[in-house]
Amino acid sequence: MVIGDRILSQHLSDVETSRLTLSLVGSETSALVETTTCKHLAPEPLSKLMPGFDNTSAHRLPPGLQKLTNLDYDGAVFHWALAKLPCLQKLNLTHPCVILPDEAPTEVNINLTTLNVSVRSEVLRGNSHHYAAFKAFLAHFPSLEVLRLTMYDLEVDMMPASPSDLEEDYERSFDTLLERLSPVAADLTILPLGVYHDAEDYDGPANNFLRDVQPTSGFQQFKALKNLVAPYQCLLGRTISTVDTLPSPATILPARLERLEMNCPQINIYDWLARPRNARDRLPALSKIELYCQRPYGDEYPLFAHENLEHNVFEVMSETDITLDVTYWPRDWREDLNDYDLDIPASIEWVESLDVRSWTYKLTYLYNNDILGICKGITAQAMAHAAATLCQQYIGTNVV
Repeated sequence: MVIGDRILSQHLSDVETSRLTLSLVGSETSALVETTTCKHLAPEPLSKLMPGFDNTSAHRLPPGLQKLTNLDYDGAVFHWALAKLPCLQKLNLTHPCVILPDEAPTEVNINLTTLNVSVRSEVLRGNSHHYAAFKAFLAHFPSLEVLRLTMYDLEVDMMPASPSDLEEDYERSFDTLLERLSPVAADLTILPLGVYHDAEDYDGPANNFLRDVQPTSGFQQFKALKNLVAPYQCLLGRTISTVDTLPSPATILPARLERLEMNCPQINIYDWLARPRNARDRLPALSKIELYCQRPYGDEYPLFAHENLEHNVFEVMSETDITLDVTYWPRDWREDLNDYDLDIPASIEWVESLDVRSWTYKLTYLYNNDILGICKGITAQAMAHAAATLCQQYIGTNVV
């Protein structure tokens, strides 16, 4: 059912729902009522939704929203008035938007525990106009446990332009971001600081800010944090030399951390992660590290999973009981190559373990009978894999 402009506050006053999707896009107002528990609305600006709207004064939403527990919001601006509903537990700001200032610093929503926010990299700048009120906004949520931030710079939202006096080359720093998160830092248990990834070729422009962003000095203020997701550049910056001079993981990571997921890693991360052997006492709960390879700002998957299999980081992780996983986004690696690249080392090790005198004549037989000809026209990796497999099949593991 589609309802026209007259829905607004009059319509909402008659609706009781647990989940609502508000979308402030386009010039017309419409509403699609999907089910009794989920409504999708597309209102005009906030003044239409809340007559007499003034971001510096108190506001009351229609009584039909008093039971709302989950709000998905898509618009150019957002105000605290939409987040102080008494039953609201989860808020999703699906596209970057301006957080309007309010003059209600003492108002809080103690029920909201999860906040998902899409932001532009401008949030990393100290002179940001759009995010000047973000810190004060977070102070309204003293019970917040999960804060997910996704940063990207694609022009796919309706965010208004910044003032002309905003210097675009003003330094971006993850310390600036963490300072904005300080009102909720002590109680957060999950903090994903994600970057943009897509099946198409938008990763580059969306994540350009990773080229020159300054890393954080540490997450020590996040006393309860157990799960952290962050780009490599957040922790170590754009590393172009040895990591020996950089702070150790125990200095940067919070003491109670259990799981670390890192996006866009560079191969230098192996050297950095190999250092917890001397810092395990300061990271007693850390049990899993996941590296998500992503181009163009991180190194490619084969560099981690194939070319550096002998790195001592794996020995260190084993000794300290930390699981290290390396994976990739589908567009950054062909999954059908995995068996070749990852099985070759094991196959070669097996072949090398055999007595050369006992199986050389059998390899000669395979060659003379053109059995390996099945590999003609395919990759070298595939040929090596097939050869090793045939060796196992025809020679047998009991040959000595």
